[in-house]
Amino acid sequence: MSKYLLFLACLTGGVPAPTTTVILNAFSDFNCTSAWTTRDGALGLRAGSGSGTCTASFPGESGWYTIQIKVQAERDGAPPYSLSINGDKVDSGNYPYAWEDRLMCNESYFEYPDRNKIITAGRFYIDKGDSIAFYGQETYPCGHDHGAYAKWHEIILTP
Repeated sequence: MSKYLLFLACLTGGVPAPTTTVILNAFSDFNCTSAWTTRDGALGLRAGSGSGTCTASFPGESGWYTIQIKVQAERDGAPPYSLSINGDKVDSGNYPYAWEDRLMCNESYFEYPDRNKIITAGRFYIDKGDSIAFYGQETYPCGHDHGAYAKWHEIILTP
């Protein structure tokens, strides 16, 4: 059945909609390229690695989900990211800054530490077993001594 027909069936009551939120943990539910490591309590890119991708198979019921990415925002950079389903990019952009929505190169990490933020990617139809991929890229807008490493925690899929 096409996704359009399945959507119509859901609207008319022909197919039950999923009822359970699915949370995919960056550390335990994804297979990641070697560029990723533990950074400040999150999964982040190794310094100098450039970029990396993590993929997971969707374990939930097929249906429509709002997708959110829990990222660990930094004061000294807004790394690029993208989210794909079955190889099709569904969202991309840059992380928000951790503080005051601005780059803060000279402020102390101890005074302005990382902060967790939610990026809402949108609402998409996902089939059980679909491949979900998260891509991150490090950035060094404050110079080579400190950068932002696309740190993240989880992807939340809410029916």
